[in-house]
Amino acid sequence: TGTLSNVFSFTVLPQPQVSEIPSSGPIGTTFSQPGTGFSANSLVELHFRRPDGTETPTSNETTDASGNYTHSWTATAGAQIGDYEYWAIDLNTGIQSNIFSFTVSNDVGLLTPVENTTITNGPIQLSWSDVGAVSYDIIVDNNSGLGSREVFAQNVTATSYSVPEYFLSENTYFWKVIAHYSNGSTGESPISFFHYIPDKISQPAWIPLYRLFLGA
Repeated sequence: TGTLSNVFSFTVLPQPQVSEIPSSGPIGTTFSQPGTGFSANSLVELHFRRPDGTETPTSNETTDASGNYTHSWTATAGAQIGDYEYWAIDLNTGIQSNIFSFTVSNDVGLLTPVENTTITNGPIQLSWSDVGAVSYDIIVDNNSGLGSREVFAQNVTATSYSVPEYFLSENTYFWKVIAHYSNGSTGESPISFFHYIPDKISQPAWIPLYRLFLGA
């Protein structure tokens, strides 16, 4: 008859998981980078690989009693454009998480006015994220196709632009920003919109005449 060996038991630990919210965004985006399924109340080592293949210095986070942690990173001006990789290592078990990819795009993020805002007094202040571009073009139009261009400003080097109220009549306006980079490439913002309903009581009498002159 055969002889039974000792019985050895072992446990297969599930792989911890990391994720990225959002998975893509322009310069100025704050990425939320949570982790789940790690050892409770333990250290986790975070790793990030840049688009050029180099890694950032590692950093640590401490998990809560459920084995979860939260982390965030903001893509500031000068951050590399392209695909990043993010993973974490449980320093208690040595187990590595999944590798999650996210993208920093060369598109422009619009800041103000917030979409669907109603503005009653000018000038209208437009602002957008600093993506490290050489210059920006700004297009404002009362048509979502941006074909007639009530305002078209080129070679703006700041990340804001002031539209005089006499350029615009009461209407809904659509706008976007085009970034020009030193390598010759361009990036565009999404199209946003705002409503301009001027306070006619405080409006100078010459503004309607100026709009008539402009054909607005």
